Amino acid sequence: MVMKYADLLIEQLGRAVERDAVQDVSAWFNFTTFDLTGEFAFGEAFHCLDQGGRYHFFMETVFKGVVTGLRMM
Repeated sequence: MVMKYADLLIEQLGRAVERDAVQDVSAWFNFTTFDLTGEFAFGEAFHCLDQGGRYHFFMETVFKGVVTGLRMM
């Protein structure tokens, strides 16, 4: 399963580089990590890589909540 997502990362990152040579590699590693975590924990990936490198709605909500919480401190 790890190889499946590693191959998907390389494939999608290659497509993204064709569109724009400058890419945020840490975001791409996050997409891969979230997909793997979803697959292992819930039996269903978050499909961040399948969507060409977009955060799943749940992940966006969590990130926004963390940022908002930190600003309130």
